[in-house]
Amino acid sequence: MGSNKDDINLTPLLNKLGHDLEEIRVRSLLNILSKLEHGVVCEADLVQQRPLLIRLLEWFNFHSCPLQEEVLGLIHRLAQHSSAVEILVSLGAVAFLSQLRKDVPTELQPITDKILNQLLMLPPSGPEEHSRECIYQHRITKFTSPLLTESAIPAMQEDTDPKQLTAASDSLMSQQNSSLTSQTGQHPGQLLYMEPKVGYFRRDSGSTATLIANLEQEQEEQGVATGLPAPTCLKFSTFPWLALTPTDRHVLAATNRSLNSGNPQLVTSSCEFLSNVVFYDFPAETFLQRPAIVKTLVSLLKVTADGGHDPSQGAVLCLRNLCVHLQTRLAFYQDPALYCPRQDYLSQASSTVSTEMSSPTPQSDSQLSALEETPDRPRGDGRDRNTPSSTSSTSRSLTASSVRSVVTDPMEELEPEDMLALQFSQLSLPQFCTALLTNGMALLKSHDPAAVAQVLDLLQKAAWLMEEALTPQVWEDQSTVAAELVEELIEALDNTGEVLHFHNLQSRGPRTPDNEITHHRMVYMALAVLTTHLLQAFVPLEKAADILPESLASALALLAMDPSFQTTRPAAHEAVVAYVEQTSEDDYQLYSHALHVCTSMDCSVQFVKEHNFEGGRSLQDMVELAEGALSSLPYHQHLALVSQFVRLCSDMCKPVHANPQLVQDCTRVLLKFLAHPEEKVRHTAYQTCLNIVKEVLGISRAAETASLSCRSVLFLVDPHVLYQLCCFGLAENKTKVGEMAAELLLYLLQGRLIMTAAVWNKLMDALLPVLPVLQGCASVETKLGRCIVGLLHPSSEGEAGRLPKLERLRGGLRLLMSRESSMREEAAALVSQYLALESGGAQLLPKDAEQAILKAQDILIVRQQQQQPGRESQSSIFQPEDVLKLWDLYTSPTVEGVVRRSAAQQFTTILADKLMHETFRRQSGVDVTVNYLKQAIQGDNQELEKRNLVPPCLCILRLLVQEDPSLRHALMQEMSLYLTVLRCALQSSYDDRTCTEAAGLLTLLLFDEVASIQTLSKDSEQPPTEHFSLPLNVVTRYRLPLQPPTHHHISPHQPECDTDTGQLQEGPPAEMLRMAWNVPWEGGVDQLAAAEQETAEGVPPSLVLTSRDKLLLKATHVKTALQFNIQEIEGAPSHYVAKLALMRLGLLLTSDVMGSGTASSGSIAEVLFNLDWKNVFKRFLEVMPANGEDDLLLSEVLKVLLLFFKSKESIRDSVSSWLLDLVLTRGSPLLWLLSQGDNKEHENMVGTKAQVLTAHRTLQKQLMALLSALCSHLVHREQGAAQPTLGDLAQGFLQRLHLADPSHFYDLASLESTLHCLIHVTARPDWSTGISTSNRETLCQELLETLREVVLSFHVGRGSTTRSYMGKGVIKNASISLKHLALEMAHVSTNKDWPSLWLNTKSEEGAGLDWLVPLWAYRDPEVRAAGLGIAVLLSGSEEGRIALTTGCQQVTGGIWGTSISVLLDHTECSLVRQQAAAVLVNLTAQTLPTTPAQANDSAWQGPSVTDEDTGFTLVGLPALLALLHHCQFYTHVSFMLENYYPHNVIQPVSVAYRQATESQSDTGGTTSTSGG
Repeated sequence: MGSNKDDINLTPLLNKLGHDLEEIRVRSLLNILSKLEHGVVCEADLVQQRPLLIRLLEWFNFHSCPLQEEVLGLIHRLAQHSSAVEILVSLGAVAFLSQLRKDVPTELQPITDKILNQLLMLPPSGPEEHSRECIYQHRITKFTSPLLTESAIPAMQEDTDPKQLTAASDSLMSQQNSSLTSQTGQHPGQLLYMEPKVGYFRRDSGSTATLIANLEQEQEEQGVATGLPAPTCLKFSTFPWLALTPTDRHVLAATNRSLNSGNPQLVTSSCEFLSNVVFYDFPAETFLQRPAIVKTLVSLLKVTADGGHDPSQGAVLCLRNLCVHLQTRLAFYQDPALYCPRQDYLSQASSTVSTEMSSPTPQSDSQLSALEETPDRPRGDGRDRNTPSSTSSTSRSLTASSVRSVVTDPMEELEPEDMLALQFSQLSLPQFCTALLTNGMALLKSHDPAAVAQVLDLLQKAAWLMEEALTPQVWEDQSTVAAELVEELIEALDNTGEVLHFHNLQSRGPRTPDNEITHHRMVYMALAVLTTHLLQAFVPLEKAADILPESLASALALLAMDPSFQTTRPAAHEAVVAYVEQTSEDDYQLYSHALHVCTSMDCSVQFVKEHNFEGGRSLQDMVELAEGALSSLPYHQHLALVSQFVRLCSDMCKPVHANPQLVQDCTRVLLKFLAHPEEKVRHTAYQTCLNIVKEVLGISRAAETASLSCRSVLFLVDPHVLYQLCCFGLAENKTKVGEMAAELLLYLLQGRLIMTAAVWNKLMDALLPVLPVLQGCASVETKLGRCIVGLLHPSSEGEAGRLPKLERLRGGLRLLMSRESSMREEAAALVSQYLALESGGAQLLPKDAEQAILKAQDILIVRQQQQQPGRESQSSIFQPEDVLKLWDLYTSPTVEGVVRRSAAQQFTTILADKLMHETFRRQSGVDVTVNYLKQAIQGDNQELEKRNLVPPCLCILRLLVQEDPSLRHALMQEMSLYLTVLRCALQSSYDDRTCTEAAGLLTLLLFDEVASIQTLSKDSEQPPTEHFSLPLNVVTRYRLPLQPPTHHHISPHQPECDTDTGQLQEGPPAEMLRMAWNVPWEGGVDQLAAAEQETAEGVPPSLVLTSRDKLLLKATHVKTALQFNIQEIEGAPSHYVAKLALMRLGLLLTSDVMGSGTASSGSIAEVLFNLDWKNVFKRFLEVMPANGEDDLLLSEVLKVLLLFFKSKESIRDSVSSWLLDLVLTRGSPLLWLLSQGDNKEHENMVGTKAQVLTAHRTLQKQLMALLSALCSHLVHREQGAAQPTLGDLAQGFLQRLHLADPSHFYDLASLESTLHCLIHVTARPDWSTGISTSNRETLCQELLETLREVVLSFHVGRGSTTRSYMGKGVIKNASISLKHLALEMAHVSTNKDWPSLWLNTKSEEGAGLDWLVPLWAYRDPEVRAAGLGIAVLLSGSEEGRIALTTGCQQVTGGIWGTSISVLLDHTECSLVRQQAAAVLVNLTAQTLPTTPAQANDSAWQGPSVTDEDTGFTLVGLPALLALLHHCQFYTHVSFMLENYYPHNVIQPVSVAYRQATESQSDTGGTTSTSGG
């Protein structure tokens, strides 16, 4: 049917397609599909409808979107047309569908991929075919796709078919998403509206290069910026591109299909095939460049075990081995000797070796034609006539969906590759590593130690690779590549945090069995070390708070508070703490608090142990330990420590010549014990002090007058200690501390008769600064109070041993301010004596002062306390001139009394401003004022004006003394001033102002000592306080006329300790405290881990280690864990117990490789090496395994031994010597197992045959791995006196090769491993010595025959497929072993004609080197170098040169032409050219004939050159000169010298993300640039 657009109006349907009601939308969609199906409309009608395409995309934005498959199918049908593609791309459909793909069901993802492929493909060059009824016209406008920017499409070859262009890479998708988002500000998942642009590409673009040029020009014209910055965080991104032959691609595709099989057994065997064979054949980067297999392996990590097969573990082993091979390839590309300017040997389709050379001219583009054929079918060796017509015009482009679906979909028929599309779909090295870290972490949630060890090994190697490829600047990089990597890294870190939490919870679970606790703890510690390594390598410390996910941040906080981790991995723990400090301030403060208490506990234990066992610490150290123990006393409450320290203080202060600094430090710490906030601590401290005093000054000592034992109390005879006792000890009325303090002071004050004069006088001196505090406790009702008053009474014994007279007067005046009236009466009586005895008192007023004071005992008690001014203004309203003006009035003798009094009164106002004090004092204002007071009490002075000056003068002195500590200190020593002020008060007792001012002034002078008392601390003394302030207890105990500021509400010596210990009594902090107490108590973590007895008595239960604590410690402590597992192995009653212990040992050694140097006691391997493990392991190595269980057990033993070879060199040397002796011992089971191969069957077979054979293959695999490591280490050992004899070992490998008869040659895994070991054995000089079954020459000849047969079977026998990677591992190992063998034969052979043995006498064309020549043109440079290296060794003698020349007769140009060709090939690597040069050196080492006659007489004739036109032949030296001239030898040598590269490392070539340069080849474009 036809259709007429004018008759069909689709607008209503299209509008309904976007209706809010789902039913209307569905009916509209079904209507359109029905019309399309029945031909009412055709596709060409719909592709013009831009609203339709918008509605179809918007269909998925509704909350409910049914018929998704139908909508996607319709979009796919429309996307077959270029017009629809143009509209969809302009709408941003690529980004939209890329985002949508993640949300649609799995079954709809393929059709989504197909749509994306259609949008990314170039339109056809010709017009589209439609039915005549559906032809339409469209206006043409210019369009630039955001996909086709300079950053997204690299340059292409001129002859590339535009139809086959494919941009199918995930990174390209992400760049598109980023570009669209940056341009529109919308999320990629939202539909983008753009103006319609028609014409996907210009119709006149004849080639892709022209296309890209046009696009660049359009971008310049339109100013379109890509907005995609180049990544700056990559040190290495991708390897140089390697092309594959169809055969190789078929092998990889078949292997991938097997990996995607639903049969777990097939998947497992495929993983083994990959690890054992394919990875040795193919360069490791191949699997990143074609990532289907890698993606499949990564997906297998999530597959659970089924039926005894665990595909995830097979995938782990594969990926681990791939990482190892990638490390090797990184080293390969960084080696200047292996650098080839011609990166892709296959793309050249050429060789430097040719058998069709018409002349010896070295041509690098000549074809290898040995055994050349021209078959009608592809031969699979990569040399299938790669013409443009056969590689591009008939090929089907590899689309984005096919690349992504290769992981799960069977591979279709292989055709020549689209190189450009493949290169953009490859995985970069950082992407590969982040994928492993992200997906591998989940596998650590396993209960199998062996499996966990493998995963940890994989993650460690992935981390190492990522360090080589990525920098920490990835977090700052703004590129799309970096954004993807950051997302993966954050997910990996998040997974790490979850796994850490999992194992931490499992190891502490109340129902977790003990053996599982050990396992989880070991995994937790190993993962903690790996995590620390990752963080230090990739997460800058200053950015940790913004980077680390919450799960990992919280896991690190728990890890920081893990005491076992701290003690056994101190370096890693320090790094963890640094990250916790950045990520969580609360957790870090909690940790710091707990750490402070733990440190204090350590000091406590050290002090107690040193005191109990009289260790060698100095007294100064003991004081510091005691001070450090203060903070932890509330937690452990080991009060014996307090008593021990107090007695230590007594002992340290007792000697006559005690160290003053030590005494001061001791006193300072004692004060902290006396002021400790914990009541029990204070009680113990006071009790011990009291006991010491009683022992010395008690009743029992009453008969010992002035005994020297009284010096034991000198530690208390200190002003600061007495201040603490008087001010705070006596104040504790509610506890026994107050009673003990009072009793203690009483003993001291009553001990004059027992003390020596020196001690008593020192006590009196120490009491002087604290008398104001002590007198506050004076009372007639208590013994101590009466004793204090007694200190003030005069004595008939004179002044010796008494308080100074001034101090007694001051004490009496203080008591006049006592709160007890009885004490004021007693004080008045005391003071009256001083008034009566005052010199000239009879002439002073009042006349009866001594009687007046008795009647006016309350003279210093004021009704209303004065408020001290708190003026702090920086500026004054007064000026010094004001003071000077008043001074004249104040002092002038001619001024009337009223004026002087007025001046004095004004001074009380001015001097309230502190800034005016200095001016007043400079005028001798203090002396004048005091003099006025003295004049006022003169008996002959009846002038009222003098008495009227008393109140303002007292006020002036009070203001000055209050603000000036130095003046206060000076005036307090003047006894006459006290009596004068007192007499002024008595003279004007009726005047409240005078009494108040007098009381205030006396208060300032009487309490000056405690107003300025300094605390004792390590720091320098505090500066004196300018403002007058009194201790709170003094203000409380006296009835003062002032209300001064108070200080010392609590003791200034009180240490900072926790009053609430609950925060650290549970969870990880509590575990820290338990460990902090028990580790030093047992003498260290080693002793604690090995201890079985309980800790000391008297410790709170909260600090006693629980059984779970001990188990965790034993599992964490390296030496204990190792010793435990060794004992388990030695006494194992079954295979399971022994295997489990061996697996744990393997897990510990694996974690040692990750955290080398982080253990507190050295590396784990070093600790294990120093234990008695050899006899335990020797038991297994000296007994032949009898069944499959024995095989598996022995394989675990060998696996642990293999880990030793990853430790430091001294351990490797010792282990290798010990192990080699066991292997080479006559009748060694290991040597016997080596010679048996992989197909041995046990006589007593237990279990199925398949299980037994699997166990034996596992054993053989581990044996070969161990022997490979052993032999590899022997190669690098220094040549010493005692060299191992490896003849029997070489014979064992030879027998293993003999088992591989032609029918078994394809047991590739065994062959690969055997040859790999043989390389290392034969690399050591004189390796053939010590053979017990035959002589050295026979061994060498048999090995030559076998290895040559291997090369013939795997290389020449396949038709000389030098371009395929299949069999490369075997050929490489065999050729290198042959090179080593040639060197050994040259050394041991008695027959000079030994090189003739290397000729293949079985060849149909006669004796020759047909097996050797193809190696010189092999794709792998190491094989080429080994092949030429064999030629070097063969040409070392005349017989060898003749044999070499004879064997190369089939090669055009012979050995001479080949060597010169290789040497002068500037696209060849240096290593190969070096071997070619060595061949030429050997060929020219012997004198060459210069004439035909000499040539006839000489067996060695040298080169021979024949002119094809004349038939003239040159032989010997003339021929060589002609060759050198013909190939311009010296010009090439000069060029080589000019391009000398002196460095030992080069930066490898890698594919860049932003730009790419094209290299021309026959098989397609190869993108490669030098990467930074």
